[in-house]
Amino acid sequence: MVGHPVKQRRHDGAQQSYGLIVLGVTPDTVTEHERELAALVVLLARLGEECAPLGKAHTGVRGKALGFAFKLTGHAASALTLLRDKSALMPNGPRFLDGTSVFLLARAGWEAFLLFHWIFVAPGDDEQERQLRYRRWSIESVRRRQHFDVLLEGQKEQLEEERRLIDEVLEEIKANPAFLKRSLGEQKEVLREGSRWRPSFRDMAKGAGIAKVFAEDHYSYLCDHAHTGWFSVESLKGSHSEEEEQQLRQTVAISLGIAAANVVAGLQSLFPGIQAMTDLDARRVKHWVAEGQRKDVQLDQTSRPQEG
Repeated sequence: MVGHPVKQRRHDGAQQSYGLIVLGVTPDTVTEHERELAALVVLLARLGEECAPLGKAHTGVRGKALGFAFKLTGHAASALTLLRDKSALMPNGPRFLDGTSVFLLARAGWEAFLLFHWIFVAPGDDEQERQLRYRRWSIESVRRRQHFDVLLEGQKEQLEEERRLIDEVLEEIKANPAFLKRSLGEQKEVLREGSRWRPSFRDMAKGAGIAKVFAEDHYSYLCDHAHTGWFSVESLKGSHSEEEEQQLRQTVAISLGIAAANVVAGLQSLFPGIQAMTDLDARRVKHWVAEGQRKDVQLDQTSRPQEG
């Protein structure tokens, strides 16, 4: 089974904690790697539910890490659904594997894991550095919107409000001790809009201990098929061969499995004492974290952890 978290409301209108929408996955419609990914996604959603009250109680930004975990959960669940059920133009029409959409979901999930690790896990005990990274990242999209044309009523006021938010965050960053430790040149890069103030996704992956085959090769593979390039267009021109479909399914399931396992491990470090793990869960997470660090990995050699 696989699921993803959603906000649920009781009949009296009060909001409950994060629950789980469960999607059926039958053994004869998924690969072994996809079953492993499904188990990790369920674990990630369950762990996120337990961490939610801890995140709200924390005075820093650790609670914001849950958004990245839920984003990865949703993308992985959607990718599994497309791999299992495929797509169709009409309800009863012929079905086809939309590899481009699957790769888009896999890439978004992979990048959510990398940002999660770089912002929240990599700083370790340095809460000020964690705060700086999150706050600076949080205004990236808002800053880009300042250059949008005003087309609808109320947009001008919204942009002005967001401008005030940007200014407040920048002032907060300037007062952060982690910012003040940086050189003058580094400070300018942190503050400047459009600067390369953070590492590339490939470098984030390496910093998280991910082997080159995933940090660079698999990531490039995902990007090549997610963009409107030759690989992406050709993949939808005709049906996939059995071998091509198997490679696609393995790449997506293994990449997202490694991402999910690392986010689970990251949540454990951010919120010590969470109890949502069984012994098999712990072995599965350890196994898939290690798979992501293997330099000699082969797609057909990655498998499920030993039970018992």
